[in-house]
Amino acid sequence: MDMPEPRDIRIVVYDRNAPFAESARDYLRGLGYRAEAAAAPGEAMRALKSGRCQVLVAEADYSDPSDLVAQASVEFPNLCVVAMTDMPLEDGTNRWPTAFARIKKPFPFQKLADILDRAITLDRIFFDLEERVMNNIGRRLRAARRMRGLTLAELSERAGLSASLISKIETASAAPSVSSLVKISRILDIRIASLFE
Repeated sequence: MDMPEPRDIRIVVYDRNAPFAESARDYLRGLGYRAEAAAAPGEAMRALKSGRCQVLVAEADYSDPSDLVAQASVEFPNLCVVAMTDMPLEDGTNRWPTAFARIKKPFPFQKLADILDRAITLDRIFFDLEERVMNNIGRRLRAARRMRGLTLAELSERAGLSASLISKIETASAAPSVSSLVKISRILDIRIASLFE
């Protein structure tokens, strides 16, 4: 399977400082990630539970025994967690042993981007099989469509499918039916089996 691209990765950024969480979210969206911001632990947990999130970037608090990082690490064991803290990292305390990375605030957002790149490279961002297959199908269909110089509207008209559906398939927002794959594959002159390799 191909390595995930930023657009494949869903991130929840939690910080009690809402403007900080929103700025981090906006920075990550600018890099192509699907990011959400949350300023309360309950809001962050709802975001994690509502979708297939792969990464949590969260304010961590040494003094709070029920902090979100610890709670999310238990409830979502495959979640890639980046713990942000105001506390020194050198004090020998590793309160969050399951966190992929710990980062001391304040920090430049580029440092967060570097951590995410490292997580992708080390294959620490997990997808379920269905999601990984859908991402690969979408990426390969988009590449084939662009290689043939077709717009979504042109492919839509030729395949007899809505441009919205094709866009959702390309972005892995919708699972394609076999019938849709057959129609699109014929127009793009590709083997359906190649979408699953």
